[in-house]
Amino acid sequence: MKEQKYTAAELKRQAMELSRLAYQQAKKNAENTSHLNTTKSK
Repeated sequence: MKEQKYTAAELKRQAMELSRLAYQQAKKNAENTSHLNTTKSK
């Protein structure tokens, strides 16, 4: 089997997409955490 080769542009696009998803997930987690903290501190 021939191994699949990606162009630099394709790898860069994938990396950007992954980091964008990771950022959204981290932001969501941070919002959930701060929401829990404000609920606890009341």
